[in-house]
Amino acid sequence: MEFRRRGTRRFTSTDGDFSIRRPTGRSVERKGLRISAPGHEYEIRLNSDELWLLDGDREVGYAKGTQMRWIVIFDERVLAIYQPKPAVAHTYVKENRQAIGQFAGSGFPLRSFRSEGELRTTDEETAFLAAIVLTGWRECDRGLLAESW
Repeated sequence: MEFRRRGTRRFTSTDGDFSIRRPTGRSVERKGLRISAPGHEYEIRLNSDELWLLDGDREVGYAKGTQMRWIVIFDERVLAIYQPKPAVAHTYVKENRQAIGQFAGSGFPLRSFRSEGELRTTDEETAFLAAIVLTGWRECDRGLLAESW
């Protein structure tokens, strides 16, 4: 699945089904993170370093982490998200300690990014992973730039 930047803080999948709005500003605050898709009422709930994606009463996924390392749970399936280098838009997705895919971005500032590999996730799960990856990239960038501001 590929996402392209639309405006300053919104990324839309190339098929137009999913849109991710990330927070803006200098802080690493997560308020403002949103996922939307036609026919769905997605809500992201936040609590410290935890995120839940809900569609009405149904829990789509759960994530816990910051910056370069996350754990994401879909039902009984546990995935790890790992960014090997700060300020580089490249993140691995692992299951049972084996890489099953990755997200790779291009452009500075980030213009587009896509999932690659054998994630074996639904489109909404991939969109949630993409939102988590974007959040991690943003937090990592803000952490690196904090000293210069």
